[in-house]
Amino acid sequence: MARKEFYLNLNNERVVGIDDERSSLVVAAMREGIKLGQDFPAVGLSYRKNDFYVVQDGHHRALAHYAEGSPCKCIITGDVLKKFNYSDFIIFDNIILGSDLSEYNHERLARSLSCLPTDIAEKFCHENDLSPSEYLSQ
Repeated sequence: MARKEFYLNLNNERVVGIDDERSSLVVAAMREGIKLGQDFPAVGLSYRKNDFYVVQDGHHRALAHYAEGSPCKCIITGDVLKKFNYSDFIIFDNIILGSDLSEYNHERLARSLSCLPTDIAEKFCHENDLSPSEYLSQ
């Protein structure tokens, strides 16, 4: 049976993550895309019935939609959680948005910027002291 995508305003739900740190620059670039109405892949969630959602895949996307207060395309990808409690995870408000640009986050930022119109991506790079040629050529 195919899983159905749905839209969820993460600000109106109890949502937790499994990662405690994400790149603030990647989230910021995705927020620019959200403001422009870009379509993002669905965020993968697990759900504990009548209780809370756990982001399994797409923490940056989920955090960007959360910060914008914009409904996020989601899909239930994991099993219903029975043995875990809300306190076993990281509450979204407590996820640290660091400036880490590890190789993984560097590639993710480049992909996020490549989805933006060139002028907006270049402006984003200049405002964040990033080299447009390094991030926009990929």
